[in-house]
Amino acid sequence: MNEYYEVTVDFVIGMLRNGKNKIKREIYLVNAQSVTEAEARLTLEFTKNPSSLDYFVVSAKKSSVMSIIEK
Repeated sequence: MNEYYEVTVDFVIGMLRNGKNKIKREIYLVNAQSVTEAEARLTLEFTKNPSSLDYFVVSAKKSSVMSIIEK
């Protein structure tokens, strides 16, 4: 049975005038068996496609999504 987890990630996209980081928050839906696996899979995906943006995993929780229907 597929289980899905919502992993929230913050990206540092710049600097504000007051010196604080400007953050963009994104939520990813990950097919995994546990929260730990979901975080690890997302981190692996980001290391495969390196970007100049710093990112931080903020949270991970089990999703209420039952299934994904694809074409």
